[in-house]
Amino acid sequence: MADAEAPPEPDRIAGVPHPREARQLIGQETAERAFLDALDAARLHHAWLLRGPQGIGKATLAYRIARALIAMPPPGGGLFGDALQAVASLDAPDDCPVRARILAGSEPRLIR
Repeated sequence: MADAEAPPEPDRIAGVPHPREARQLIGQETAERAFLDALDAARLHHAWLLRGPQGIGKATLAYRIARALIAMPPPGGGLFGDALQAVASLDAPDDCPVRARILAGSEPRLIR
């Protein structure tokens, strides 16, 4: 049974692929590097404010961050175990199961 109406997607711009489908993010290298540096230093803030004009990549960056965090293996040794491995990029490989679930809108750990 097909839905008569698709759920609203406020982060979609008409005529442009949805941010969760983006393969690259151009022009946000500084923001991406700041996030990766905080992650690598184990000083990840509880929230990140992404702001700016429409169409500059805020939602794309948010999806890239969410995908990377969800796809990361949990630290070993339990709650206070080993530190996370350094992450060089927020890019996801084509065969990443988290990427596939996010594209399908079926990743249970990501609420849109």
